[in-house]
Amino acid sequence: MKCALRKVQAASCAGLLAAAAGGCNSLIGLEVGETDPAGTGAGAPPSTSSSSAGGDDGAGAGGGDGAGGGGGAPACNQAEPDAVVAPRGLWGDTIGDDVRHIAAVDGAVTAVVNEGASLTVARWSASGAREPEYTLSVPGVSGMHVAVGAGVVYVAGESTGSATLPSSQRSGCGIGPPSGHSERPSFVAALDAAGRCSWAWSIDGDGGTAARGLAATSDVIAVAVETLGKGKTFGPCALRADVPERFTLVAAFKPAGGACAWHRELGAREAVTVRALAGSAEAGAGVVAVVGDYDAANGAVSLGGDTPVTSESRGLFVARYTSRDGAPQAVTTLKLGGAPRVAPHGAALLRGGDVAIAGNYAGTFDFQDTCPRMPDAGATDNFFVARVSGDHVVWSRGFGDATTDQTAAGVAADDAGAVYVTGLFTGEIDLGAAGKLEASAGKQAGFLIKLDAEGNLVSASKLEAGGAADLRAVAADSSSGAVYAAGSLTGILDLGLDLGQLGSAVDGPRGFITGLSSAR
Repeated sequence: MKCALRKVQAASCAGLLAAAAGGCNSLIGLEVGETDPAGTGAGAPPSTSSSSAGGDDGAGAGGGDGAGGGGGAPACNQAEPDAVVAPRGLWGDTIGDDVRHIAAVDGAVTAVVNEGASLTVARWSASGAREPEYTLSVPGVSGMHVAVGAGVVYVAGESTGSATLPSSQRSGCGIGPPSGHSERPSFVAALDAAGRCSWAWSIDGDGGTAARGLAATSDVIAVAVETLGKGKTFGPCALRADVPERFTLVAAFKPAGGACAWHRELGAREAVTVRALAGSAEAGAGVVAVVGDYDAANGAVSLGGDTPVTSESRGLFVARYTSRDGAPQAVTTLKLGGAPRVAPHGAALLRGGDVAIAGNYAGTFDFQDTCPRMPDAGATDNFFVARVSGDHVVWSRGFGDATTDQTAAGVAADDAGAVYVTGLFTGEIDLGAAGKLEASAGKQAGFLIKLDAEGNLVSASKLEAGGAADLRAVAADSSSGAVYAAGSLTGILDLGLDLGQLGSAVDGPRGFITGLSSAR
């Protein structure tokens, strides 16, 4: 069951409803805004809510109903024995040193690629043909994130100083101040059909900045940034003369021209870290989801809703804002309890407004939902996947062992609500009745795991190269059903490609991208 909260101060779920079967989401020792238990979809009214994600203290009696999007279907079941499948690539390509992020829509996949101190943006068709007319290459710039809108590609990243992007506009596309000293500005740029910049916005600050996430909707393009000192913005949207010192903020721009749409200051950078943004460019989706972690003992936290977080608590947060004006729809905070280290690393927005998140944890950690308890990670990293709906965690899964690291990096979702997660692991990933993914001794292997809308394991694949295969990113194109994975590899990666193997036995790390058929 779920609790309807109306400005309750420092209460516990057990104290309020000691006899209630199934429990409810616990509060985090602070005043929270009104929660509408019916408002869990994308059109929910503004609300703030809290769930418990505890360590050994077991705070909170449970979150979700375990049904997910399947109308009461079982959640978190053991996988079928044939769920472990060998990866098979439909096509593959190597490019640069590292493919950092990818986005797929309408039969094409676009990637931000870093090589040395240069950024390249490249695009491939569904059959794996690289589009030669689409190219952007800029020295002194690093790409972090990519998102795709209606006929537009958006790129976010950081620059070592002021820079100019190849532009289709007479005025050009500048990053950072046009003259004078620049630290490390963060930027977002809109690219046209030929890969040329049509507008760019950037923020520079004393001590530098960091680009933390990017999301595109039909209304806005949103970027999350941190400033290390006082910040100043450049481009078509001037937020104000000075951005607060050492602050985390989300800024949204109108797709045509980059004019200001809205921005939210989430809190001090020591207190709030944004790990991912998620959105949908489909007309009417209307949500920007912001995922990260907070520690209110280190400074003010203001995620939205009726009341800012003011108590000395720490946890994860999933905040959904209306893309049109930035108004909060639902802000869910998940208390960490005694867990020593937990951090989300990726997010995907599902149809209806739920958010899938994936990240890493150490020690003993659990969201206290109805799914089996997550495995103990010991002093190493395991990874988790969870589905958050409104004010609660619907389901969660944990994977890994207690002696080696298994870490998640990329998250994607398709129209059916299936969730895809990629990452890097050593040791083994226990999949129950389906068996295990096992990395060879001394190697770091990549993984691709697919879960259905209820959190049941559909398939799992290991991608292992001669050295390391780090799967940083994953994308699912619902229009074609294609699934893409990308990252960096050392040595040769064999995906059963008719065109040959990827990588080189003698070269250093290479960026790669592949279209896969094994994520059934």
